[in-house]
Amino acid sequence: MNTEPQKSDIDPLTRPEVALRRPYALTRQAAGLLFISGQVGLDPETQQLVPGGFPAEFGQMMTNLQRILTEHQLTLRDLVSVNVYLTAPDDYTRLNELYLAAFDDALPTRTTVVVRALPLGATVEIQSVAALTGA
Repeated sequence: MNTEPQKSDIDPLTRPEVALRRPYALTRQAAGLLFISGQVGLDPETQQLVPGGFPAEFGQMMTNLQRILTEHQLTLRDLVSVNVYLTAPDDYTRLNELYLAAFDDALPTRTTVVVRALPLGATVEIQSVAALTGA
């Protein structure tokens, strides 16, 4: 009987073929913290940015982040700090609206930086740190 996990049983963000293309760790634990590499609005199944621009990318980015947190038995409430990168300063107001809708009262600290470009042509990226012992 084959006990090897089927491709559909493995989270698309951590599939071996995806990890081999990344020259960095998706997550790293140290000093009671979980450091999560930057996430963009990448569809983990297609490895392409989701269509629909900033709002759609933000939604997929947060889904990807929540998926990683869940793998570590964490939630958005466990985040203590995030860095958000935008390619368009005009998206700042929309970022705040979408961000507040995604989080409850336990907001992490946040730095937002406008950059010239992001990987894959993304419009937004989030890098985060979560407390493993509870925020």
